[in-house]
Amino acid sequence: MLSESSLEVAEAIASDMGGRISWQRSPQDQPLTTLIEQSWNHTTLHARSVDPAWTYLQMLLPLEQEAALIDAFQSRWSDGVLWHLELLRSHGQVRVAALPLVRFEGRNRLQQLTDDLTAAGAILFDPHTYCLEDGGMKQIDVQQLTFKEQIDPQGLFNPGKMRAWAEKYGDRSAVT
Repeated sequence: MLSESSLEVAEAIASDMGGRISWQRSPQDQPLTTLIEQSWNHTTLHARSVDPAWTYLQMLLPLEQEAALIDAFQSRWSDGVLWHLELLRSHGQVRVAALPLVRFEGRNRLQQLTDDLTAAGAILFDPHTYCLEDGGMKQIDVQQLTFKEQIDPQGLFNPGKMRAWAEKYGDRSAVT
C-alpha cells in the first residue's frame, strides 16, 4: 500500500525488476474496509467479530516445503484451519509467514495442531502463552533479560512472564 505520490516511482521499480502494478484503487474509490484490513492479524479480528470460536496461530513455514505443508494440514484439519499467508523477506530470502485462523475446539486439540506443525518444520510464535520466551523463538534472550534488569531492577513489571528472570532470580523480586 502506498501513496499516490509514490505510484510513479513504484511502477518504475516494478518495471525495472520485470514486474508490474497489478491492482490499484484511488483514495476516492476506497471502501470503508481497505486492503490493509486484510493483512497481518486483521483477518483474525474480523473473523472473531463474526464468530468468537476462531483463534489464530503465527508461524514461519519451512522453506521450499510451504505448499506441501499446507496441503497436508488442509486435508487433515479441513475447515478447522483457514490459511492466511503473507510473504516477507528474512535474511535475504522470501519466506512464507502464516497467520491461520483456527477453530478453537479445546486446548488439547490446539496443542495437537501446534505440535504437528512444529514436527512438520514450521516455526511457531505462540500467541497463546503469557511467557515471553515461549511465544517467540523458545529460548532465553540475554539481551531481553539485560534490558529488563536495567528498566525494572526490582522485577515489578509483569512478574512471572519472563523465564529468563525466573531462572536467574527465582522468586526474588529485586536484583541484588
